[in-house]
Amino acid sequence: ALGAGAASPSGTAGALTTCDAGGAYRDRYLRAWGPGALGGLRVGLYQHSSVARDLLGEILAGLGAEVILLARSETFIPVDTEAVDPETRALLRDWCAEHRLDALVSTDGDADRPMLVCETGALIPGDGLGAMTARALGADTVVTPVNSNTQADAMGFDRVIRTRIGSPFVIAGMEEAGGRVVGYEANGGTLLGFDAEGPAGPLPRLATRDAVLPILAPLAAA
Repeated sequence: ALGAGAASPSGTAGALTTCDAGGAYRDRYLRAWGPGALGGLRVGLYQHSSVARDLLGEILAGLGAEVILLARSETFIPVDTEAVDPETRALLRDWCAEHRLDALVSTDGDADRPMLVCETGALIPGDGLGAMTARALGADTVVTPVNSNTQADAMGFDRVIRTRIGSPFVIAGMEEAGGRVVGYEANGGTLLGFDAEGPAGPLPRLATRDAVLPILAPLAAA
């Protein structure tokens, strides 16, 4: 902070530019999977107070899914995708049956953790989504913390590298591994460490925790 009477920093004014980050994020997935990737699927979107609720709905619809919007809230609802309480699990099952859904999706509040529920109302674990995403994208190396389940070990990857818990450790492990690498945490947040190819187009690397990728890749593959 400047003290009393101190001179303000001098310098030239910088240029201000803006971009449509949400649109670029949406288009990333539409280009990679194409407009018919989820055609014929009836997908519920549990909106609650997730910051991704509108973008995720646009992406699902853009890929051809029929999207059923559920339980939008204008007040914060703490949704912990790693520890979904029994009442919420029962609600998810009821929605799947009531609306005849093929799947139901959501994220946590800040949208770095995915939630995917199958047509029976069963919640798929986040680390399972991460492993399925890595296989769907043709990764040969998986980097994941020690608290993730052992599913990836039986899926034929060249390497499964275990790290300490936390995305900084996953990112460091991915950088060291190189190649066709995907990282994910036990909560399902997935990091793409190479330039992949989707069924319809390129999917550039994005080494930050993503909740949309581990929803789309397993859905489209199924």
